[in-house]
Amino acid sequence: MSQKIRPDLREILRLGATGLIYAEHFERWQRFKEQWSVDDRTRWQILFSRIHKKPDGTAELKPPLSDLEKQWAKDLVRRAEALDLC
Repeated sequence: MSQKIRPDLREILRLGATGLIYAEHFERWQRFKEQWSVDDRTRWQILFSRIHKKPDGTAELKPPLSDLEKQWAKDLVRRAEALDLC
């Protein structure tokens, strides 16, 4: 039996920051994002704006996620998984 591996939130944010998610799944992600509430869109923009590139080229989220942001992100990942976006 194969197990589906839950994607790492940091990896999802990194892919979003580099545009890889959108290049690969643009249309499906667009439909998914259209279903988001205003709160979802606001939180996404805030998190996206907090991604900073380090000198070595890797992305870092500053400051780290709060407990409330972690819960929101888990819910977002679950919704994306349900639509087979991850």
